[in-house]
Amino acid sequence: MPKQSGKMPAIAFIGLILIASHAYAAKIEEFIPDDSIVCFMLRDVDDVWTAVEASENWKAALATPAIKGRMEGITQGIDMLQLMLGTDLQSIVEMLGHQIAFAVFPGADTQMMGLIVHTSGAIREAERIVNGLTQMAGTNEGNRVEPHAGKYQKIEYSTAKLGNLSLTYAFVGDVFVVGLTPGSFEGLIDTYRKQRMSITGNDRFRKLYQKFTEGQVFGFANMDRASPLLTAKMDEAKRHEFSVLGLDSLQTLGYSLDVLNVGGSHQLYAQIKPNHRSGLLGTLLQGGQPLQSIQGLSGKEDLFISIAPSGADAIWRILETIATAADDSGGFSNGIAQIEALLNLNIKNDVLDALTGEIAVWGQFTEGMGKPKSLADLLYGIDAAIVAGLKNQSKWNTFLGSIQNLANMPIQQSNYKGTTLHRVSLPPE
Repeated sequence: MPKQSGKMPAIAFIGLILIASHAYAAKIEEFIPDDSIVCFMLRDVDDVWTAVEASENWKAALATPAIKGRMEGITQGIDMLQLMLGTDLQSIVEMLGHQIAFAVFPGADTQMMGLIVHTSGAIREAERIVNGLTQMAGTNEGNRVEPHAGKYQKIEYSTAKLGNLSLTYAFVGDVFVVGLTPGSFEGLIDTYRKQRMSITGNDRFRKLYQKFTEGQVFGFANMDRASPLLTAKMDEAKRHEFSVLGLDSLQTLGYSLDVLNVGGSHQLYAQIKPNHRSGLLGTLLQGGQPLQSIQGLSGKEDLFISIAPSGADAIWRILETIATAADDSGGFSNGIAQIEALLNLNIKNDVLDALTGEIAVWGQFTEGMGKPKSLADLLYGIDAAIVAGLKNQSKWNTFLGSIQNLANMPIQQSNYKGTTLHRVSLPPE
Protein backbone atom coordinates (compact mmCIF):
# COMPACT_ATOMS: atom_id res chain seq x y z
CA MET A 1 0.00 0.00 0.00
CA PRO A 2 1.57 3.34 -1.03
CA LYS A 3 2.44 5.76 1.73
CA GLN A 4 0.13 8.80 2.02
CA SER A 5 1.81 12.19 1.88
CA GLY A 6 0.79 14.79 4.47
CA LYS A 7 1.13 17.60 1.92
CA MET A 8 -1.81 18.91 -0.12
CA PRO A 9 -1.20 18.55 -3.86
CA ALA A 10 -0.78 21.91 -5.60
CA ILE A 11 -3.71 21.27 -7.93
CA ALA A 12 -6.01 20.59 -4.96
CA PHE A 13 -4.88 23.78 -3.21
CA ILE A 14 -5.54 25.88 -6.32
CA GLY A 15 -8.94 24.24 -6.68
CA LEU A 16 -9.87 25.17 -3.11
CA ILE A 17 -8.86 28.79 -3.73
CA LEU A 18 -10.99 28.95 -6.87
CA ILE A 19 -13.99 27.41 -5.09
CA ALA A 20 -13.64 29.84 -2.19
CA SER A 21 -13.35 32.84 -4.50
CA HIS A 22 -16.51 31.86 -6.39
CA ALA A 23 -18.40 30.98 -3.22
CA TYR A 24 -18.11 34.62 -2.13
CA ALA A 25 -18.98 37.31 -4.64
CA ALA A 26 -18.65 40.92 -3.59
CA LYS A 27 -21.91 42.86 -3.28
CA ILE A 28 -22.07 46.46 -4.33
CA GLU A 29 -23.44 47.50 -0.91
CA GLU A 30 -20.17 46.32 0.69
CA PHE A 31 -18.29 49.18 -1.01
CA ILE A 32 -20.66 51.91 0.21
CA PRO A 33 -19.64 53.58 3.51
CA ASP A 34 -21.97 53.44 6.50
CA ASP A 35 -22.07 57.23 6.83
CA SER A 36 -23.18 57.82 3.24
CA ILE A 37 -25.40 60.86 2.81
CA VAL A 38 -27.17 59.57 -0.29
CA CYS A 39 -27.26 56.13 -1.89
CA PHE A 40 -29.02 55.47 -5.19
CA MET A 41 -29.25 51.95 -6.63
CA LEU A 42 -30.53 50.40 -9.85
CA ARG A 43 -31.28 46.69 -9.79
CA ASP A 44 -32.04 44.28 -12.65
CA VAL A 45 -31.27 47.04 -15.15
CA ASP A 46 -30.88 44.44 -17.92
CA ASP A 47 -34.43 43.19 -17.28
CA VAL A 48 -35.77 46.74 -17.21
CA TRP A 49 -34.02 47.47 -20.51
CA THR A 50 -35.65 44.42 -22.11
CA ALA A 51 -39.08 45.40 -20.74
CA VAL A 52 -38.74 48.98 -22.00
CA GLU A 53 -37.71 47.81 -25.48
CA ALA A 54 -40.85 45.66 -25.65
CA SER A 55 -43.14 48.36 -24.22
CA GLU A 56 -45.69 49.76 -26.67
CA ASN A 57 -45.99 52.90 -24.54
CA TRP A 58 -42.26 53.62 -24.86
CA LYS A 59 -42.34 52.94 -28.59
CA ALA A 60 -45.22 55.39 -28.97
CA ALA A 61 -43.43 58.01 -26.85
CA LEU A 62 -40.21 57.72 -28.87
CA ALA A 63 -42.22 58.07 -32.09
CA THR A 64 -43.54 61.52 -31.17
CA PRO A 65 -41.96 64.27 -33.35
CA ALA A 66 -40.41 66.19 -30.44
CA ILE A 67 -38.60 63.17 -28.99
CA LYS A 68 -37.87 61.54 -32.36
CA GLY A 69 -35.88 64.57 -33.49
CA ARG A 70 -33.72 64.54 -30.37
CA MET A 71 -33.20 60.78 -30.55
CA GLU A 72 -31.69 60.89 -34.04
CA GLY A 73 -28.43 62.43 -32.82
CA ILE A 74 -28.31 60.09 -29.83
CA THR A 75 -28.92 57.07 -32.06
CA GLN A 76 -26.05 58.07 -34.35
CA GLY A 77 -23.73 58.36 -31.37
CA ILE A 78 -24.81 54.96 -30.07
CA ASP A 79 -24.25 53.38 -33.50
CA MET A 80 -20.73 54.81 -33.64
CA LEU A 81 -20.01 53.63 -30.11
CA GLN A 82 -21.20 50.11 -30.89
CA LEU A 83 -19.04 50.03 -34.02
CA MET A 84 -15.90 51.14 -32.20
CA LEU A 85 -16.44 48.74 -29.27
CA GLY A 86 -17.40 45.83 -31.47
CA THR A 87 -20.56 45.05 -29.51
CA ASP A 88 -24.17 46.19 -29.27
CA LEU A 89 -25.82 48.33 -26.60
CA GLN A 90 -27.93 45.43 -25.35
CA SER A 91 -24.76 43.42 -24.58
CA ILE A 92 -23.25 46.37 -22.75
CA VAL A 93 -26.37 46.75 -20.61
CA GLU A 94 -26.48 43.02 -19.86
CA MET A 95 -22.82 43.09 -18.87
CA LEU A 96 -22.66 46.29 -16.85
CA GLY A 97 -26.30 46.70 -15.88
CA HIS A 98 -27.05 43.93 -13.39
CA GLN A 99 -26.67 46.29 -10.43
CA ILE A 100 -25.46 49.87 -10.28
CA ALA A 101 -24.99 52.07 -7.22
CA PHE A 102 -24.10 55.73 -6.77
CA ALA A 103 -23.15 57.05 -3.35
CA VAL A 104 -22.23 60.38 -1.78
CA PHE A 105 -20.32 60.15 1.49
CA PRO A 106 -18.32 62.56 3.67
CA GLY A 107 -14.60 63.10 3.10
CA ALA A 108 -11.97 65.04 4.99
CA ASP A 109 -12.59 68.35 3.22
CA THR A 110 -15.49 67.78 0.85
CA GLN A 111 -18.08 65.23 -0.18
CA MET A 112 -16.94 62.03 -1.88
CA MET A 113 -18.80 60.43 -4.79
CA GLY A 114 -18.49 56.89 -6.07
CA LEU A 115 -20.01 54.61 -8.69
CA ILE A 116 -20.14 50.81 -8.25
CA VAL A 117 -21.23 48.47 -11.05
CA HIS A 118 -21.77 44.71 -10.87
CA THR A 119 -20.65 43.07 -14.13
CA SER A 120 -22.75 39.89 -13.85
CA GLY A 121 -19.58 37.78 -13.97
CA ALA A 122 -18.50 38.72 -17.52
CA ILE A 123 -15.34 40.31 -16.18
CA ARG A 124 -13.09 39.94 -19.27
CA GLU A 125 -15.63 41.44 -21.65
CA ALA A 126 -16.41 44.19 -19.16
CA GLU A 127 -12.71 45.07 -18.94
CA ARG A 128 -12.50 45.19 -22.74
CA ILE A 129 -15.47 47.58 -22.92
CA VAL A 130 -14.13 49.85 -20.18
CA ASN A 131 -10.68 49.95 -21.81
CA GLY A 132 -12.30 50.81 -25.14
CA LEU A 133 -14.37 53.62 -23.61
CA THR A 134 -11.40 55.15 -21.76
CA GLN A 135 -9.18 54.96 -24.84
CA MET A 136 -11.84 56.75 -26.87
CA ALA A 137 -12.17 59.42 -24.18
CA GLY A 138 -8.38 59.81 -24.02
CA THR A 139 -8.20 60.85 -27.67
CA ASN A 140 -10.07 64.10 -26.93
CA GLU A 141 -7.90 67.15 -26.44
CA GLY A 142 -7.23 67.90 -22.78
CA ASN A 143 -8.18 64.41 -21.58
CA ARG A 144 -5.60 62.05 -20.15
CA VAL A 145 -5.95 58.34 -19.38
CA GLU A 146 -3.32 56.45 -17.41
CA PRO A 147 -3.86 52.65 -17.28
CA HIS A 148 -2.27 50.77 -14.37
CA ALA A 149 -1.49 54.05 -12.62
CA GLY A 150 -0.83 52.44 -9.25
CA LYS A 151 -2.01 50.11 -6.50
CA TYR A 152 -4.11 50.70 -3.40
CA GLN A 153 -4.80 47.98 -0.86
CA LYS A 154 -3.22 45.51 -3.37
CA ILE A 155 -5.78 46.53 -6.00
CA GLU A 156 -4.37 47.86 -9.26
CA TYR A 157 -6.20 50.96 -10.48
CA SER A 158 -6.24 53.27 -13.49
CA THR A 159 -6.92 56.99 -13.67
CA ALA A 160 -8.59 59.27 -16.18
CA LYS A 161 -8.70 63.05 -16.39
CA LEU A 162 -11.77 63.99 -18.44
CA GLY A 163 -12.16 67.74 -18.48
CA ASN A 164 -12.80 68.79 -14.88
CA LEU A 165 -13.58 65.21 -13.83
CA SER A 166 -10.84 63.10 -12.24
CA LEU A 167 -11.64 59.37 -12.14
CA THR A 168 -9.92 56.51 -10.39
CA TYR A 169 -11.24 53.08 -11.30
CA ALA A 170 -10.55 49.37 -10.96
CA PHE A 171 -12.15 45.95 -11.19
CA VAL A 172 -12.52 44.17 -7.85
CA GLY A 173 -13.66 40.66 -8.70
CA ASP A 174 -16.93 41.05 -10.64
CA VAL A 175 -17.39 44.64 -9.47
CA PHE A 176 -16.27 47.78 -11.31
CA VAL A 177 -15.45 50.55 -8.82
CA VAL A 178 -15.12 54.21 -9.84
CA GLY A 179 -14.11 57.10 -7.62
CA LEU A 180 -15.65 60.25 -9.11
CA THR A 181 -13.84 62.72 -6.86
CA PRO A 182 -10.29 62.75 -5.42
CA GLY A 183 -10.06 60.33 -2.49
CA SER A 184 -13.41 58.65 -3.10
CA PHE A 185 -11.89 55.51 -4.68
CA GLU A 186 -9.82 54.94 -1.55
CA GLY A 187 -12.93 55.42 0.60
CA LEU A 188 -14.82 52.75 -1.35
CA ILE A 189 -11.92 50.29 -1.19
CA ASP A 190 -11.36 50.93 2.54
CA THR A 191 -15.02 50.07 3.10
CA TYR A 192 -14.74 46.87 1.06
CA ARG A 193 -11.58 45.90 3.00
CA LYS A 194 -13.51 46.31 6.29
CA GLN A 195 -11.39 49.25 7.39
CA ARG A 196 -14.51 51.38 7.29
CA MET A 197 -18.00 50.18 8.19
CA SER A 198 -20.24 49.56 5.17
CA ILE A 199 -23.82 50.66 4.76
CA THR A 200 -24.95 47.06 5.28
CA GLY A 201 -24.34 47.71 8.99
CA ASN A 202 -26.60 50.77 8.98
CA ASP A 203 -29.92 49.76 10.58
CA ARG A 204 -31.93 52.44 8.79
CA PHE A 205 -30.57 51.44 5.37
CA ARG A 206 -30.92 47.72 6.00
CA LYS A 207 -34.58 47.98 7.07
CA LEU A 208 -35.48 50.03 4.01
CA TYR A 209 -33.48 47.84 1.64
CA GLN A 210 -35.28 44.76 2.93
CA LYS A 211 -38.63 46.57 2.84
CA PHE A 212 -38.32 47.57 -0.82
CA THR A 213 -37.18 44.25 -2.29
CA GLU A 214 -39.46 44.39 -5.35
CA GLY A 215 -38.34 47.72 -6.78
CA GLN A 216 -35.69 48.12 -9.45
CA VAL A 217 -34.93 51.69 -8.37
CA PHE A 218 -33.98 52.29 -4.74
CA GLY A 219 -32.93 55.47 -3.01
CA PHE A 220 -31.77 56.16 0.54
CA ALA A 221 -30.97 59.51 2.14
CA ASN A 222 -29.55 60.09 5.61
CA MET A 223 -31.30 63.38 6.31
CA ASP A 224 -29.38 63.92 9.56
CA ARG A 225 -26.35 64.51 7.33
CA ALA A 226 -28.11 65.87 4.24
CA SER A 227 -30.19 68.62 5.89
CA PRO A 228 -27.22 70.68 7.20
CA LEU A 229 -25.63 70.54 3.74
CA LEU A 230 -28.85 71.72 2.11
CA THR A 231 -29.57 74.56 4.54
CA ALA A 232 -25.95 75.78 4.42
CA LYS A 233 -26.57 76.85 0.81
CA MET A 234 -29.88 78.60 1.57
CA ASP A 235 -30.50 82.21 2.47
CA GLU A 236 -32.27 83.09 5.71
CA ALA A 237 -35.74 83.11 4.16
CA LYS A 238 -35.31 79.66 2.61
CA ARG A 239 -33.95 78.24 5.88
CA HIS A 240 -36.99 79.60 7.69
CA GLU A 241 -39.30 78.00 5.12
CA PHE A 242 -37.39 74.72 5.44
CA SER A 243 -37.96 74.74 9.20
CA VAL A 244 -41.61 75.84 9.05
CA LEU A 245 -42.44 73.02 6.67
CA GLY A 246 -40.83 70.62 9.12
CA LEU A 247 -38.23 69.30 6.66
CA ASP A 248 -35.55 69.60 9.35
CA SER A 249 -37.46 66.94 11.33
CA LEU A 250 -36.73 64.30 8.69
CA GLN A 251 -34.30 61.60 9.79
CA THR A 252 -34.43 59.18 6.86
CA LEU A 253 -35.91 59.15 3.36
CA GLY A 254 -36.41 56.04 1.27
CA TYR A 255 -37.73 55.61 -2.25
CA SER A 256 -38.57 52.62 -4.43
CA LEU A 257 -39.88 52.26 -7.98
CA ASP A 258 -41.14 48.94 -9.35
CA VAL A 259 -41.51 48.92 -13.12
CA LEU A 260 -41.48 45.18 -13.86
CA ASN A 261 -44.31 43.75 -11.79
CA VAL A 262 -48.01 44.25 -12.49
CA GLY A 263 -49.34 46.78 -10.01
CA GLY A 264 -45.82 48.06 -9.32
CA SER A 265 -45.67 51.57 -7.98
CA HIS A 266 -43.69 54.39 -6.42
CA GLN A 267 -43.15 54.08 -2.68
CA LEU A 268 -41.86 56.84 -0.44
CA TYR A 269 -40.83 56.31 3.17
CA ALA A 270 -40.09 59.09 5.62
CA GLN A 271 -38.83 58.67 9.16
CA ILE A 272 -39.20 61.58 11.58
CA LYS A 273 -36.75 62.30 14.38
CA PRO A 274 -38.03 61.13 17.78
CA ASN A 275 -39.80 63.88 19.76
CA HIS A 276 -39.45 66.28 16.82
CA ARG A 277 -43.00 67.16 15.78
CA SER A 278 -42.74 70.75 14.66
CA GLY A 279 -43.65 72.21 11.29
CA LEU A 280 -46.03 70.92 8.66
CA LEU A 281 -44.65 67.38 8.56
CA GLY A 282 -44.69 67.05 12.33
CA THR A 283 -48.30 68.21 12.49
CA LEU A 284 -49.39 65.79 9.79
CA LEU A 285 -47.71 62.83 11.45
CA GLN A 286 -48.42 63.67 15.08
CA GLY A 287 -50.72 61.14 16.72
CA GLY A 288 -52.85 60.17 13.76
CA GLN A 289 -55.89 57.91 13.56
CA PRO A 290 -56.88 54.90 11.46
CA LEU A 291 -58.23 55.78 8.01
CA GLN A 292 -61.96 55.31 7.68
CA SER A 293 -62.34 56.70 4.16
CA ILE A 294 -60.28 53.90 2.64
CA GLN A 295 -63.10 51.48 3.41
CA GLY A 296 -65.20 53.07 0.67
CA LEU A 297 -62.69 52.47 -2.14
CA SER A 298 -63.79 50.29 -5.04
CA GLY A 299 -60.29 49.81 -6.45
CA LYS A 300 -61.20 51.59 -9.70
CA GLU A 301 -60.37 55.12 -8.58
CA ASP A 302 -57.75 57.10 -10.50
CA LEU A 303 -57.03 59.27 -7.49
CA PHE A 304 -57.16 58.81 -3.74
CA ILE A 305 -55.57 61.18 -1.25
CA SER A 306 -56.27 61.08 2.47
CA ILE A 307 -54.87 62.60 5.64
CA ALA A 308 -55.95 61.64 9.13
CA PRO A 309 -54.10 63.67 11.78
CA SER A 310 -54.93 63.37 15.46
CA GLY A 311 -57.83 65.84 15.28
CA ALA A 312 -59.42 68.69 13.37
CA ASP A 313 -57.29 71.20 15.28
CA ALA A 314 -54.34 69.75 13.38
CA ILE A 315 -55.94 70.98 10.14
CA TRP A 316 -55.98 74.48 11.58
CA ARG A 317 -52.29 74.22 12.51
CA ILE A 318 -51.52 72.94 8.99
CA LEU A 319 -53.24 75.97 7.46
CA GLU A 320 -51.37 78.30 9.81
CA THR A 321 -48.09 76.57 8.97
CA ILE A 322 -48.65 76.95 5.23
CA ALA A 323 -49.49 80.63 5.71
CA THR A 324 -46.36 81.15 7.82
CA ALA A 325 -44.19 79.45 5.19
CA ALA A 326 -45.70 81.69 2.53
CA ASP A 327 -44.93 84.74 4.71
CA ASP A 328 -48.27 86.30 3.80
CA SER A 329 -47.94 89.14 6.35
CA GLY A 330 -51.26 88.50 8.04
CA GLY A 331 -53.13 87.63 4.86
CA PHE A 332 -54.25 84.28 6.26
CA SER A 333 -55.70 85.82 9.43
CA ASN A 334 -57.41 88.59 7.49
CA GLY A 335 -58.86 86.11 5.01
CA ILE A 336 -60.22 83.89 7.80
CA ALA A 337 -61.76 86.93 9.49
CA GLN A 338 -63.55 87.92 6.27
CA ILE A 339 -64.89 84.38 5.74
CA GLU A 340 -66.11 84.24 9.34
CA ALA A 341 -67.88 87.56 8.91
CA LEU A 342 -69.64 86.30 5.76
CA LEU A 343 -70.66 82.99 7.33
CA ASN A 344 -71.35 84.44 10.77
CA LEU A 345 -69.44 81.48 12.15
CA ASN A 346 -66.14 80.85 13.90
CA ILE A 347 -64.10 78.58 11.56
CA LYS A 348 -62.11 76.91 14.31
CA ASN A 349 -64.88 76.41 16.87
CA ASP A 350 -67.99 76.07 14.69
CA VAL A 351 -66.68 74.36 11.54
CA LEU A 352 -63.47 72.43 12.27
CA ASP A 353 -64.85 71.30 15.61
CA ALA A 354 -67.53 69.41 13.68
CA LEU A 355 -64.84 67.25 12.02
CA THR A 356 -62.72 64.32 13.20
CA GLY A 357 -59.74 65.58 11.21
CA GLU A 358 -59.79 62.98 8.45
CA ILE A 359 -60.16 64.40 4.97
CA ALA A 360 -59.99 62.39 1.74
CA VAL A 361 -60.41 63.00 -1.97
CA TRP A 362 -61.56 60.28 -4.37
CA GLY A 363 -61.42 60.89 -8.07
CA GLN A 364 -62.01 59.23 -11.40
CA PHE A 365 -61.32 60.79 -14.80
CA THR A 366 -64.35 61.08 -17.04
CA GLU A 367 -64.46 58.80 -20.05
CA GLY A 368 -63.08 60.40 -23.21
CA MET A 369 -61.42 63.21 -21.28
CA GLY A 370 -58.77 64.90 -23.42
CA LYS A 371 -55.47 66.37 -22.28
CA PRO A 372 -56.27 69.18 -19.80
CA LYS A 373 -54.98 72.59 -20.88
CA SER A 374 -55.54 74.23 -17.51
CA LEU A 375 -56.31 73.48 -13.88
CA ALA A 376 -59.96 74.28 -14.59
CA ASP A 377 -60.01 71.65 -17.36
CA LEU A 378 -58.60 69.12 -14.94
CA LEU A 379 -61.11 69.95 -12.21
CA TYR A 380 -64.09 69.80 -14.56
CA GLY A 381 -62.80 66.62 -16.18
CA ILE A 382 -62.75 64.51 -13.04
CA ASP A 383 -65.59 63.02 -11.05
CA ALA A 384 -64.46 63.70 -7.51
CA ALA A 385 -65.74 63.25 -3.99
CA ILE A 386 -64.43 64.96 -0.87
CA VAL A 387 -64.89 62.97 2.32
CA ALA A 388 -64.59 64.47 5.79
CA GLY A 389 -65.04 62.59 9.02
CA LEU A 390 -67.84 64.08 11.15
CA LYS A 391 -68.17 64.10 14.91
CA ASN A 392 -70.80 66.82 15.37
CA GLN A 393 -73.64 66.64 12.85
CA SER A 394 -75.45 69.66 14.28
CA LYS A 395 -72.51 72.03 13.80
CA TRP A 396 -71.94 70.67 10.30
CA ASN A 397 -75.57 71.27 9.32
CA THR A 398 -75.27 74.84 10.53
CA PHE A 399 -72.18 75.31 8.35
CA LEU A 400 -73.98 73.86 5.29
CA GLY A 401 -76.89 76.23 5.89
CA SER A 402 -74.54 79.22 5.99
CA ILE A 403 -72.89 78.15 2.74
CA GLN A 404 -76.27 77.75 1.07
CA ASN A 405 -77.46 81.18 2.16
CA LEU A 406 -74.21 82.87 1.20
CA ALA A 407 -73.69 81.32 -2.25
CA ASN A 408 -77.37 81.08 -3.13
CA MET A 409 -76.71 77.52 -4.29
CA PRO A 410 -79.46 75.04 -3.49
CA ILE A 411 -78.29 71.99 -1.57
CA GLN A 412 -80.39 69.00 -2.54
CA GLN A 413 -80.87 66.39 0.15
CA SER A 414 -81.62 62.73 -0.51
CA ASN A 415 -81.31 59.36 1.16
CA TYR A 416 -79.22 56.46 -0.14
CA LYS A 417 -79.18 53.17 1.79
CA GLY A 418 -79.82 54.95 5.07
CA THR A 419 -77.28 57.69 4.43
CA THR A 420 -78.27 61.34 4.02
CA LEU A 421 -76.71 62.86 0.91
CA HIS A 422 -76.30 66.59 0.24
CA ARG A 423 -75.78 67.49 -3.40
CA VAL A 424 -74.57 70.87 -4.70
CA SER A 425 -74.52 71.67 -8.40
CA LEU A 426 -71.57 73.86 -9.37
CA PRO A 427 -72.21 76.56 -11.98
CA PRO A 428 -70.74 75.94 -15.46
CA GLU A 429 -67.31 77.32 -16.23
